[in-house]
Amino acid sequence: MHVVYGYIKLLKMSNIQKKKNGFILCTQIIDNPIQSKPKKQGENEKKKVRLVIDNKLGPVRHTQQIQANTHKYILEMGSVLEDKYFEPKHQQFNQIFQRKTDIIMEKINYQLEKDTEFIRSEYNNKLLEVTKDHMNKFNEAISAITKDLTNKCEVKQEEYKIDAKNKMFTNIEKSLKLRENVIKQEFGYFKEQNLADFKDYYRRLILSYRLKFEKKLADVEKKHNTKYEKIKQSFVDQYKKKIDLEKKKLEEKLFLEKLSLLSVSEVEKVSESEPYIKENIKNNFKC
Repeated sequence: MHVVYGYIKLLKMSNIQKKKNGFILCTQIIDNPIQSKPKKQGENEKKKVRLVIDNKLGPVRHTQQIQANTHKYILEMGSVLEDKYFEPKHQQFNQIFQRKTDIIMEKINYQLEKDTEFIRSEYNNKLLEVTKDHMNKFNEAISAITKDLTNKCEVKQEEYKIDAKNKMFTNIEKSLKLRENVIKQEFGYFKEQNLADFKDYYRRLILSYRLKFEKKLADVEKKHNTKYEKIKQSFVDQYKKKIDLEKKKLEEKLFLEKLSLLSVSEVEKVSESEPYIKENIKNNFKC
């Protein structure tokens, strides 16, 4: 596409140059394309002779020579333009293609995971349906056996039931074994690799909870002891106040009783010895 575009552009330029300057300027541009350096002097002389002969030829041969040189120039320019424009576009296209390929692969992987989960769920549902179907068939078989063997021997009836049960249990056991193998394949690697990590994690978790609980218990015990000491001290203070009050009331009561028992003549003596009596009462009722 770049080559065709360059060819059209060069033809337009050649037509414009022909209108302005005739065939001379165009032949100077096109008749001298990019060429390699000559190896011998004789080849240069031959080319000069050919140019002179071409100029002497008619317009048809001259036009053909110009077209040949133009075609050669277009090919050379096309290769240059290809390296300049096509390669970056090609690289950009490859990058876009790679990016879209990665996006499509991500979508495909996501869809595969989704389909895998769906297939697993469908497998589980199908297994459940098959088990239910076997149970229904077994129940139907038991009911049919019961109807068919009502008039037959009880021994054969029991043997037939046992055979049917064994078949059912065999089918269920096979399905359970298949399911067990699938579960072992899916979770065996996970169990082996991560069981130690889970044990260590839960051990550290239990240890952290125990340390937190012990710290919290110590804080609660300390707070309780502080509160208990405060309450104890308050009760001791209240008890002391009550004892002091009761002592004071008792002292006053005893003093009044002694005053009432004393005679009038002894009142003066008692008044004189009142400090001694108070001191004696205090000593007698001291706790």
